[in-house]
Parts: sequence; C-alpha cells; structure tokens
Amino acid sequence: MRWTDAYDGYAFNTGVISGMINPFGDYHGVSGLMHRDHMINVVRPHKALLNAEYYLRPGSGMYMHPRWLSKQRCVEHGLEDGRVVLKFPEEDAYGFRMTLTYGAAEDVIDMTMRIDPTRPIEAFEIFFASYVVEAFSETWVNLQSSGWKRLNNRGEMNASFAVACGDRALLLMRDGRFGDWQVEVDDEFFAQPILVDLDPSTRMALIFQLDEAATSLLCGQYHGWDTAHDWSFGADLVPGEPFEARARLVYRHCETVGR
Repeated sequence: MRWTDAYDGYAFNTGVISGMINPFGDYHGVSGLMHRDHMINVVRPHKALLNAEYYLRPGSGMYMHPRWLSKQRCVEHGLEDGRVVLKFPEEDAYGFRMTLTYGAAEDVIDMTMRIDPTRPIEAFEIFFASYVVEAFSETWVNLQSSGWKRLNNRGEMNASFAVACGDRALLLMRDGRFGDWQVEVDDEFFAQPILVDLDPSTRMALIFQLDEAATSLLCGQYHGWDTAHDWSFGADLVPGEPFEARARLVYRHCETVGR
C-alpha cells in the first residue's frame, strides 16, 4: 500500500489484484479494482466497494453520515502494519467513533469495522454497499432450504432485493430505519452471509464473505450501469464495549456456484 496524490488514495498491487483504497469522495473504500486474469475495472468511476453508507436505528430513516464525512474530507487516514486505516469522527446523532481497516493479499481484500460507542443504542445497524459493473451480471446467495440461488435482481431499474438472516431482521426492516425504501424480500433466509457476483462468460466472481455473527441482511439495488451489493452489520451498542465485524472480498475464478 502506498499513498498516491494523483488518485487521492492508497494504491496496491498484490501481483494478482490491483486497485485503490480511497478515504475521501462520495464513496470511500475500494476503487479501480482489477485482476491480472480479467483486466477490466469492476467498479464504476467515482464509486467503490466495501463502502460504509448508512447508520440505522429504529425510526431513523437512512442516515447517510459515513459517506457525508468522507465527502467532506473529515476522515483521518494512514497506514498501520501495511493496512489502510480510516478513522471517522464522533458525531452528535449516534455518538460513536468508527474505524475501517483495509488490507490486501493475493486475491483477497479484508476489511475490519470497529465502532466504539459512547452511548447505548438498541438494534443498531450499519449498512455497507459495493457497486459492481454489469459485466458481473448474476448475483447468487446461499439459502437455508434451497442452497445456492440466483437472485432475480436485474429486471427493473432501481429495483431492490433483500435476503434476511431471520425473523428479527425482517422486523427491523419494518421499524422505520429504512424510511420509505421499497424492497423485495426473498421468501427464504440465508444460510451463510455470502454474496457472489458472477461474470458467467468468464466465470470470474467477486465473493463477499461477511461476518456470520454480525450480518443481519443481504441486499442490493439494480441501476442499469452497475448493481449495488449491500449488507447490514447489526448489534446493540453498549458504551465501553467495541462492536467489531469483518468482511472479506475474494476475486477469483468460480467454477462451482451457478453450475
């Protein structure tokens, strides 16, 4: 990882994948991602993968504070042990500090989220998004009853989909935290919090492996020029008890899912 003024971010090249970690802009996180066997940028310009978008709690509506902080260049950033660390400042509505740490090796990008609460918040969630180009035209999830399923999530512009972890996640979707967001919810719960975004012509896949203990919802939205692949990490926040969750993005050939 090294800071690059021309791109306002940290460049990386593992020998298998290359890209940037950006602390600022409309979308912080991973941009310009390419694989040595698939030389296209899988992220639309000015967007990102592993991007923290919303803080959510009952009745809150979708509070896009992390993205606002990065757009306003309020995020502290630096390198620690070869990883990029983004530190988001405490703000009034939620009263916590958030740190995102990104590292890359081989064909894997790891992200760790840490939230340090200063006040109790029940049923808190943080919503992450990753915007993937339409060459990756299939989304697959692993469901409890039927196994791997291809989602019907690209038929209508701005149509949204969701797959919950269980009944409690469905209740949280109806408590006002998403405002008037209209979303189609799958009939089954997910067996594992994994989203596979597949290019069926090349069998290259972006595999989002999410924290089993923290992930409450898998979701996304179709935009025509890209598709968002989203999820929520959730917990009851308690002062003095850090809330940590992890996401791993694997970019490789996938010969099993979708066969």
